[in-house]
Amino acid sequence: MGAILFLAGAGYAIHRLARKKEYPEASKILLIGSLIALGLYIYSLFAMMRIPIEEVARDDRFGKEKNMVLNVSSESEDRSVNLKLFPKSYCYDDVKKIYPEFIEVLQKEMMGENTLADHVTEDLHFPDNLDRYPFEIAWQTDNTDVIGYDGRLGTALPESGIPVRIRAVVRDESVGFEAEEQFYVRACPKDQNEAFFARLEQDLIKLQKLKAGEGSFILPSTFENRQLSFYEERSVPYMAVFFLTIALSGGLVCAKRDREKKEEEKRMQQLMREYPKIVSKMAMLIGAGMTVKSAFAKIAKEGDFVTAGKNAAYREMRLACREMESGISESNALFHLGERTRSGEYKKWTSFIIQYTKSGANGLKRALQEEVQTALKERKSRAKKMGEEAGTKLLVPMIMMLVIVMVIIIVPAFHTFQM
Repeated sequence: MGAILFLAGAGYAIHRLARKKEYPEASKILLIGSLIALGLYIYSLFAMMRIPIEEVARDDRFGKEKNMVLNVSSESEDRSVNLKLFPKSYCYDDVKKIYPEFIEVLQKEMMGENTLADHVTEDLHFPDNLDRYPFEIAWQTDNTDVIGYDGRLGTALPESGIPVRIRAVVRDESVGFEAEEQFYVRACPKDQNEAFFARLEQDLIKLQKLKAGEGSFILPSTFENRQLSFYEERSVPYMAVFFLTIALSGGLVCAKRDREKKEEEKRMQQLMREYPKIVSKMAMLIGAGMTVKSAFAKIAKEGDFVTAGKNAAYREMRLACREMESGISESNALFHLGERTRSGEYKKWTSFIIQYTKSGANGLKRALQEEVQTALKERKSRAKKMGEEAGTKLLVPMIMMLVIVMVIIIVPAFHTFQM
């Protein structure tokens, strides 16, 4: 049943994509999801096949416990049993077996940013342990002035370098394993400029300690017979400016879209607010004997005069009048008006004007009068809805004011009781 359902979903998605129907993204998602579900269904069928197993794999020493459910068949009865599979524990022989591999990894880790043991110019890295290995490491050097127990190099190094012996004691107390490894490196100074500035940093620290009681620290003008000039390093936030520019650009795009959306909502509200008035005036003028073109022109002119040309409904009507004056037929101008407004009411209104203009004015008068009644009812319904929305929007400020009033009343009363 499941396979049939998945195949049906995939087939429907392929059908929609082949026919190039709307929402192709949804069809693609449906197709991919159906195929994945079908694949999982087929996999579950193979997984349910009863293939006897004789062993299950443990995680290594640093893994986690596994909680497994196994099906056990004993004679004519099948049952499910829970198995808690603990990670593998190392014995002495296992630890001894992985020790050579561990030493290779440890030596690479110890070198840090250095590449050659005969030319060590950067601090070494002395880790206490390494991931995936059960050993604890203790470090010692035969010259702590050159290389300390933390792996840092000293500053006063000769140009030829100094050989240093490093001793690493490796232990795994859980199995009683202990071994010692020795590494030999040559600690060399950095290039002359780097060594000079390293010595300068140390000298500045010493000078500060000597003059710690003074309100300001006077920087030295010379060091080792070299003139010094100090400048405060100022960081230029170019990356921050870049990302801020991206954020600002995105914000402007969002703000523009939001503004356009609000303008469109305002435009639609103007159209719907003026619709009953326009239809009522049109019905009255048509009933008085005016032509559609003349009625349009009069309503648009009066509306522009009252709203100072700021109302979207009368702007669209003025544009329709200009189209009629330029030679476009009334039917096409009215059709364009309905399409520009993107409103169902205006499209319906213009369509039956076009229709009844061809069949006779009597039918048009009746249709306009009926539309006036419908428009007034819809206007009342919209006003009621807007009133309900306004009440909902006022609910949050009212609650906030209630909380403030309660705090103003309760806090003094609480203090009075404490006194």
